[in-house]
Amino acid sequence: MIHIYAQLYDQDALADVQKMVEADTDGVGADIDRLPADADEDTRQRLVERLARTLAQHFIDYPWLSDPAAHLSKSPHVTARTIVDSVVDLYNPAQLDVLVRANTLANDQVRALREQSGQADEGRAPRGA
Repeated sequence: MIHIYAQLYDQDALADVQKMVEADTDGVGADIDRLPADADEDTRQRLVERLARTLAQHFIDYPWLSDPAAHLSKSPHVTARTIVDSVVDLYNPAQLDVLVRANTLANDQVRALREQSGQADEGRAPRGA
């Protein structure tokens, strides 16, 4: 996927992608790569939860991931189509299931964290009050 990203994103985004790859110290990426097409639900769910934690942290550390338009070297349509086609070609059904579910869970976690943080900030009295 990094070779594909190199054709679609600018150098700043690629530097961030490299950092994300290097941050995979728990081996979740390798575990997804080894996931068989017939993996059972428990195995998938464990990977979903592990990957979601990683993705949520990436979404926080690299906010552009939620809106990558400024980092694209191709049109948004070409980029989206290329990524979808590549992912479908490179991953088996169990891997795709884990990737989709983990992405959804990570986005939900980040959204909840941001809402919680915003509510906490709203509930505080202004300094000096």
